[in-house]
Amino acid sequence: MPRAKQNPKSSEKKVTAVKKRKTKPGSVARKEVAIYSKTTTPLLSKRPFRRIVMKHLVKHFEKLTGMNCEPGKDIRIQMSALEAMQISTEDFVQRLIQHAMDNVRHFKRQRLRVVDIEHIYRLKFPSIVGGTNPKSEPRTTKNSVEGRPVTK
Repeated sequence: MPRAKQNPKSSEKKVTAVKKRKTKPGSVARKEVAIYSKTTTPLLSKRPFRRIVMKHLVKHFEKLTGMNCEPGKDIRIQMSALEAMQISTEDFVQRLIQHAMDNVRHFKRQRLRVVDIEHIYRLKFPSIVGGTNPKSEPRTTKNSVEGRPVTK
């Protein structure tokens, strides 16, 4: 009796695609925060940070003196001073973002936006941004003339 031919497709094992696990929102970010908080190395690379600092130093030096200067020849900065600036800059940015995230949670939102960081920056540093400090402004009344407070 002749043998029946098998269908070649039926003899192959069926391979099912494994679905990629979907993580909950924020869990990856929490893991990254835990990883970066344990490290003591700077998050920014040294050379790009040095380039930015030197660019600003040259700009301010030229503005103050009116002379052209070259980084490395006319302006030099010690590595220890640059490292201290980098650490303090990263700490400042980290605290700014932390305050902005607290603000986001207060308004029961999930995402941090540029507006949140700008708002915190305006609250923390009103003299730098050009805003006004509410404590230093004189109080005005209904009877004040041209925005000047009425004195008794």
